[in-house]
Amino acid sequence: MRRFACHALFFGFLVLQPNRVFATTLFAGSFVELSVNASDKNVSLNYPRRGPNNLCGIEIKSNVIVLNVAVWQALANRLHVSESYDDGTTAVVPAIIESKYSPTLRYVFSRDSEAFATMEFRSKDGLSIGETARRVLGGGEGDVRLIAVAYGCSE
Repeated sequence: MRRFACHALFFGFLVLQPNRVFATTLFAGSFVELSVNASDKNVSLNYPRRGPNNLCGIEIKSNVIVLNVAVWQALANRLHVSESYDDGTTAVVPAIIESKYSPTLRYVFSRDSEAFATMEFRSKDGLSIGETARRVLGGGEGDVRLIAVAYGCSE
């Protein structure tokens, strides 16, 4: 009976706030769906730090194989990404696109001495992030998924 009550409460919570997108915290090895049906999504990291075994940013991955840097750049151009910290400081985060073997799209926090940091991904054109990804990566067709993965900086 207790399990049923918890499920009903959780379901009711989702029904009451269907358009609300809550922040999700990433840990080493974890990821969060970024291609949501909302125009924004917050992704957080605890203790962003540079160096071995530390997390300092977010890498974007897709179920669509992207081998062209220009495609990742087109997606980055349609997203506004900002970082915020506990002290209220907010700043725009530039996209970093690396192309060693396969191009990658990353966003790295500018401060690495905080206890908590959040990146807000927002679609510039007002479309949902999922629809923006579908238009850029899928040519407007197909099921395009984006995930945000915790990224470790070695430097």
